[in-house]
Amino acid sequence: MRYKLVAMDMDGTLLNSEKQITEYTQSVINKACKNGVKFAVVSGRSTPSLSRFEFLKNLGTPAIAYNGGKIVELDTGKVLFEKGLDADIAEKLLKMGIERGSTICCWSMDKFYTDKLDDRSERYGRLSGMAPTLFDDCHAIAQQGLTKMIWYDTAEKVQENIKYLDSLNIDSINYCTSDPRYLEIMNKEVSKAESLKKLGEYYGITPDEIIAVGDGENDLSMLSIAGLSVAMQNASDFVKEHCDYITDTNDNDGVAKMVEKYCL
Repeated sequence: MRYKLVAMDMDGTLLNSEKQITEYTQSVINKACKNGVKFAVVSGRSTPSLSRFEFLKNLGTPAIAYNGGKIVELDTGKVLFEKGLDADIAEKLLKMGIERGSTICCWSMDKFYTDKLDDRSERYGRLSGMAPTLFDDCHAIAQQGLTKMIWYDTAEKVQENIKYLDSLNIDSINYCTSDPRYLEIMNKEVSKAESLKKLGEYYGITPDEIIAVGDGENDLSMLSIAGLSVAMQNASDFVKEHCDYITDTNDNDGVAKMVEKYCL
């Protein structure tokens, strides 16, 4: 079998619009697993958010969370890799985001923190399944250690903030959007591609033996290294242009249909 590992984004990919993994998709993945194919989620979501899905725990493959900031076994909690932001840089970025009026959503030790309790932080908390904890000391929260930081704003302001960070040329960070409203900032050594490489090495699987499937711009790094890159039909045209194959939408079991085509 050519492909030994399937790396799947979560939102807009494995999950449908109801934020569920359909029974059909689960059955197809389970069938492929019995044939020896490994499946792993590669998501911007936090570890606690991914752990809410029992199906993922039962896959038996470590999950990649925080856009690559952490690789963890969801069933045991064993951490295989974790890399956060440098504390001094994190403190500066927190202050920058606050000064620019964005709502700060950040993760430290698998807990969700925010600088303000507003509609945005509450909405993000519902999505992640964790109520936000308010912080008012940028130095203290940065020193505690941040796995990932998000500047949550309008889509237009996010694009402005990307240009702003581009102009600063901070060589120790990596940033991307997982949603038009989320500017996600991680350590430079962190990306979905780098974490997927690490997971492949863990199993002795080469990039040529990996299928990566996603829908967002934060998926582009892992799509670029995979032996087969697959875009969801609901992905942007920009993402589709960078992929080898386009499957159906996340609401029409696109992941399952791709697995049937290439893994069964």
